[in-house]
Amino acid sequence: MIKKSAWFNLLCGLSSVSFIAASCQKMQAPATKSAEEIFRTLTKGDITIAFNKNQDKTKILPSAINEKNYFNYFYFQISQSVDQKELDHINFDAKNFVPNNQSGTLSFDLDVSVVNRPKDIKNFDFRIDGLMTGSGASSGNGSSSASNGSGSGNSGSTTTQPEHDPNDCPTDTSKANKTSSSEKTVNTTRPTESQRQPRDSSVPPSFPNGFPGFPGSNITKEFVQKQNSYPDYVASRYKTVDKQLIYKEIWDRTFSIRPGTFTSDNGTAHPIVDQGTGWVLDYAKNSSNNNQLKLFIATNLHVIGNYGNTNSKELDDLLSYSDPTGVKPSGFALGKSNKTPSFTPQPNNQSVDQLKQNAGTMLYYSYKEGGGKIGIEEVKTTEAFSTPKIVFAAVDYLDDHALNQYKSKIDEKWKEWKAKTLSSINGSNSSDGTVFADEEKARLKKLTEYNGKISFYTDFGILELDVDLSKADEKLKEWINNSTKAVDSYVNRIKTTQHLPNYNPETGNYFPTLDYISKNLGLASCKPSYAYGIDNAKDIYIAGYPKDLQSQTFWMQNNPAERYQDITQGSVNNQLRIPQQAWLPNKDLFNVPSYTRSTDSATSKTWSDINNIQIYTKLWNRPFIDRYGFNYFTKFSSLYYGASGSVAYNDFGQIVGIYDGVASSTNFGDVSNLGTFAPLVQAANIKVQSDENITNYAYNLIDNKGFPHQTRSYRSNLSLFYPNGFTWPSTSDTPTQSNSKVTAIFPNGF
Repeated sequence: MIKKSAWFNLLCGLSSVSFIAASCQKMQAPATKSAEEIFRTLTKGDITIAFNKNQDKTKILPSAINEKNYFNYFYFQISQSVDQKELDHINFDAKNFVPNNQSGTLSFDLDVSVVNRPKDIKNFDFRIDGLMTGSGASSGNGSSSASNGSGSGNSGSTTTQPEHDPNDCPTDTSKANKTSSSEKTVNTTRPTESQRQPRDSSVPPSFPNGFPGFPGSNITKEFVQKQNSYPDYVASRYKTVDKQLIYKEIWDRTFSIRPGTFTSDNGTAHPIVDQGTGWVLDYAKNSSNNNQLKLFIATNLHVIGNYGNTNSKELDDLLSYSDPTGVKPSGFALGKSNKTPSFTPQPNNQSVDQLKQNAGTMLYYSYKEGGGKIGIEEVKTTEAFSTPKIVFAAVDYLDDHALNQYKSKIDEKWKEWKAKTLSSINGSNSSDGTVFADEEKARLKKLTEYNGKISFYTDFGILELDVDLSKADEKLKEWINNSTKAVDSYVNRIKTTQHLPNYNPETGNYFPTLDYISKNLGLASCKPSYAYGIDNAKDIYIAGYPKDLQSQTFWMQNNPAERYQDITQGSVNNQLRIPQQAWLPNKDLFNVPSYTRSTDSATSKTWSDINNIQIYTKLWNRPFIDRYGFNYFTKFSSLYYGASGSVAYNDFGQIVGIYDGVASSTNFGDVSNLGTFAPLVQAANIKVQSDENITNYAYNLIDNKGFPHQTRSYRSNLSLFYPNGFTWPSTSDTPTQSNSKVTAIFPNGF
């Protein structure tokens, strides 16, 4: 920290330093206000940045300026008159410098305080433009092309590497490679794949990218407390949103969804119907018909794994959304609990009767499914919507250069999977062999003959559902209108909140632009949201529609009442490898603590150890690599099967990801265990731990602008589907063309 007057006194007293003479003279002007009075009304507009007279900013590279030397280049002026005595009581502390040599800009934060009130700090964000520009680091590796090798079959397109990747930031050395002394001897042994329980056909019970191993005996309570706390600036800079408001917003925009599929084998008599949770991410309205709107419903890809071929063959082939078995959508249902629930924390392990008392039973509106009473659920038929189409799926959304880094490992895993699968099929008739239905044997046999491209997937997809409110009854109309109002409420809150963590409003589209792991590893230092970013989350809010073992569906939310109590539970602390001497009470635990290698709160097969990547065949009857990107473990969040696809908010009211996994040991009703969610963004390029020649390239599933290795996103797909504006259903066979490209999260058009 530096006192302005101290530097002025020093420089004014040196005969060789003449460049600051004018400023020295200004300091002697008589004061009209005290330092305290100036500080009380001080705004950003009162502070100006002046470069020293021997400095030409057009010849200064931004990266040359940092916290330790900035006063050699520029100083701060206050537009109001303050005499030298009062100036002694004003402190300026410039920090968190973020240089961008490519654009010639330097961003930083300035803390201003008065000496006798050091905790009363005003913080301002500044950016200096017009500095010298310089060429940045290339992503290297040249161009790449063609095949992934035998079995992987990548397209033969050539990818030209960008001259500069804006997601290659200078490493924040204060964060990079950090290892606490309490971490150095920690046992990081992990259970083997054979120790994990098998996947359920509808929802993967095991964690998508591995799971925490065994506790480290040398971890201290102080270390754990640090991982479960925010930086000091969070309390004064950011405001949390009431949990009940967030859960209500989630409830309004969330549905239980049931996509139905006809296969070539089962004809039209018995469609396959899957179930999961979906939430309205975005919507568009027809300006010519107030009753027509499009709901863009986000869910997990594994929820719609059987729901394929929803677009033209040419478009699905282009986007890699096609199912070679020829399946077709057979129907679709939206459901909600028939009673608005209480959004206060509920006791863990509630009985079915308690769940009914809180939220009631389920009501579904179904297209092409018979109505009536099914168990405790009610189903009504409707013509207000039909089958949705897949407008975005997070598959094959990276260029060939990003994918082909894994070429040899993908080939190896595919070869192993085919050999193991054929062996299982051939031995299925033996007494100790796996039993396969004839239909499943045929499906697997056909899969082993696949010779196309094998790409990564991330468990996130978006359905586009056309709705006509004129054909909806009052209850369905209420649901739809409340869902769009919830989206509007979310957008308005993000837009009107002055400061939000991990968010750059210039590029964010109302979703975070910085993820926890990029911040934690110190790899996003050139991002505007980095300096005051966070790498953990005190509260993650998730709610959706899990179903019990009798296939009864109920509304449930995470964070049971016990989560906020002053009780210390070993079952909770042990989830992220915390030894007993470092356990914290439930109320002091973060849902997502800061990542460290000894207490993993984040995981990624493509980052920690590429030997663990797996072939995944539950999506459109094709092989994919499970999976790209990170997942975050979140405590008190083990919502049961059927809740997959639920939205995840943080305590600042921001959507940070999508719920996609639950601990396999979880029983229905127990939400005290771990769940996982996938973020929608990875802000930085991250080197693989086991091979630094391989990079996990940055991505943003909502908008890929500024992500040179990403080829598809929700926004870019909207432009592909609707290059001239949205089309709307009409009474004729020809859709009505509009020129509107406006949605709730793209108010200026996509």
